[in-house]
Formats: sequence, structure tokens, C-alpha cells
Amino acid sequence: MKKPRILMLTSTYPTDRIVTGTFVRSLAEAVANQGFDVTVLMFSSTGKRHEYTKKGVKVVEYPYSAILPPALHRHNGLIPSVKNSLLAKAEFPLYLASTAGNLSKFSRHADIIHAHWYIPSGLIAAFHKKLSGKKLVVTAWGAEFHLPKSAIVKILLGFVHSNADKKVAVSEYMKKKAGEYGLDEREMIVIPNSIDVEKFSLKRKTGNGIVIATVRRLVPEKRVQDLIEAVSLLDGKTRERVSLWIIGDGPEKKRLMELSRKRGIEGITKFYGMVPNERIPSFLSKTDIYVNPSIQEGMATANLEAMSAGCCVIAADAAGSDEAIIHQKDGLLYEPAKPESLMDCIQFAIRNEKMRKAMSQRASKKVRENYSSDKIAKLYIELYSRMMK
Repeated sequence: MKKPRILMLTSTYPTDRIVTGTFVRSLAEAVANQGFDVTVLMFSSTGKRHEYTKKGVKVVEYPYSAILPPALHRHNGLIPSVKNSLLAKAEFPLYLASTAGNLSKFSRHADIIHAHWYIPSGLIAAFHKKLSGKKLVVTAWGAEFHLPKSAIVKILLGFVHSNADKKVAVSEYMKKKAGEYGLDEREMIVIPNSIDVEKFSLKRKTGNGIVIATVRRLVPEKRVQDLIEAVSLLDGKTRERVSLWIIGDGPEKKRLMELSRKRGIEGITKFYGMVPNERIPSFLSKTDIYVNPSIQEGMATANLEAMSAGCCVIAADAAGSDEAIIHQKDGLLYEPAKPESLMDCIQFAIRNEKMRKAMSQRASKKVRENYSSDKIAKLYIELYSRMMK
């Protein structure tokens, strides 16, 4: 009996030069582990075709230009790269053409196409479905429902939505956001994000001080400046116990480094730059308090990773964080874009060590029971199976 064949189309997937998209990889590997034949199509960051199989998943990295050096990965995501690079803008039409060609080639033997993000992967897959009739699943991860609400964006999203056989949102928040673009949210099902819990369950390493950390792209919507401001507002005795780790890179890095200097916390703040995903669990095992100040997410993978690792997670009460975190039970939530509110939560977590550790233990258990890759993969497999029947 042949294995059911799933072709995943994505614009981000961890490769030698790309560190984003770990949640897509975790899902692909978990689905493959359940007995499905999984192929992932992802553009090449080297400019060369590269096909290989890793943990049961066949990965096809395809080039999109024979002349220009690849630039669509240089700002930690396709859309950020297009926004910040003229070369990436020039290469985007080439990417669309190359992706459409490779999708046509590899979908011939697929039972279902699963596109990650409505734009661009879902859009390309929706056009392909019009020609091929292949069954299509599209998952909305976050970025597509934070685009400008212009007429053209609504038309493109509507085209994807109407042509997809199944539409998935990673949180109730994302499902609600779909309605803001004129999409029928009643047609969407919610399957939450997931992580490899074993990978983020290293033995905790404790030191004398308190490590506060965040892992994210350094772009305005991630609001890392709020974290710097909040740490600078801590009282003197508390601040003496703290180290602030900022892990990630992006166009805001220089401005954030200057802000930490102006706020007088340069000596306790360390910018690590972009760190390979394989090293993130080690960083989290040494982190006491993990802060996610972002106001633009679908369902933050970073929250789940830090919760699994045993950190006390403090997140902005926005973008679906309240679906994974219950305030003062398994984490803390603060008023978005309010450094003073974030400072209060940090100070509360530091001063109430026993409660902080209890929240961290409950959070780790919660992720293991509800957000493991294997558990979420089974939900997708049920969806695939219903579609094939």
C-alpha cells in the first residue's frame, strides 16, 4: 500500500543559511514519522538545486535565478527581504515563476498540496489548483493577516481562501483576523502551532543572577525596544541581579544597541546576533525569564519553546498569547507596547521566585501535553485523511 503523499510548499524552512521556519520543519518531520510521504519545496538560499532527505522528509531547494545572487533569505524571511532589499524586489518575480514551475513538476504524484502562509505560497498553490485540480490545504501562520488592508491584498487573500479546500489558522486570534480581510472565518479550522518538545527539554542550568532573554527578528513590530525600556526601569537592586540577552538580528539592531546605551544598561545587555536554531535550546536552558514583547504573531512558537524549556514566559497580551498562557498560572501577560507594565511583570517574577518556578513547571507540562509536534501532526493527518476520502 502506497503512503499518502503530501507536498508542502513554503517560503521559509531551516537550511544551511536560513534559521527561520522551524515550526514548518517540526510539522513536516512529525507527519513523515506518522507514515506519510512528505516532500517540502523551498527556494534555494545558495542559488543551486539541492535535494536531500532528512528525518524522513524529502527537501527540494530550488534556484530561482541563474545570474543574480540569492537575496530572498537575507532579512530572515521572504517578505522582510523584499521590503528591505532592492535586489530581493527584483528577484521576487523570478521566485514566483520558479516556484510555479517546481510546484507543477513535483505535485504530479502528490495527493495533497499543503501551502504554508496564504501569501506567497498559498497564492501560487491556488493558481496551480485552478489548473491541476489538486486538493489544497493552506495554513495561515501570522504574517498574511498583518498586511495592509488594501483592496489588492483583500483580493489576493480572497482568491486563496476561495480556492483552498481546507483553511487552517494557528490560533483563534488568527481566525478572527481573517474576518478583517473579508474572509469567511467560519470556513477556517484552528490547529495550533507546535514544537519538538524533546529538543526544548534540556536540563536546567542555574547561575547566581537572573537571565532575561528574548529570541526574535529585530524589526519594529517585534518591539524589542519595550524590553530594553522595561529593564532600564527596574529598581537599582533588582537590576544588579539581571543580565539581558537579545538573540536575533535585523535592521533595528543598531538602534536597539544605542537605546541600551542611552538607558544605562549597556553593561548588562548582550546582543548575540543570529544564532542557529540548534543552539537555542541551550540558551533557553540558562534563561530564567523569557520575554516576548511582539504585537504581531499568529501563535508565537518562541513562547512554546521557552515554556517547554522551563522558562517563566512574559508576553504582550496580544496576538494570541493569551491562548497559550494563563496569567499568573503558567506565565505572565502585560499590556502591549507598555514598558511600565512589562517592568511590573519582570519585577513580580524576580521577587516571587517560588511562584515563578511553579508557573514555569506548569507551562512546561502544558506544552508537552498540548503542543507537541506529534500531537499536532495527528490533527493534520486527520484532516488529510478526510480530504483523501
